Amino acid sequence: STGTELLEKLISVAYDGTVLSRNENGQTMHFVQLGPYGNQDDAERVGREIRAETGLNTLIMLEP
Repeated sequence: STGTELLEKLISVAYDGTVLSRNENGQTMHFVQLGPYGNQDDAERVGREIRAETGLNTLIMLEP
C-alpha cells in the first residue's frame, strides 16, 4: 500500500500523522510520521503498537 493508504488506516484507528517523501538513489521513498508525543515512553508505546498491528518497522526520533 502507499504511504497515504497506510496513514488513512492509522488515522482510522486514532493515530494522527503525515506522509513524508524523499528521493533515495533515484527512488521515491514514502514515510508515515506520527506524533509528536509528550515523552519518549509514549512514543515507544505507539511504535510497539504500530509494529504489532501492521508488521512495519518503526523508528522513534527525539527532537530537542
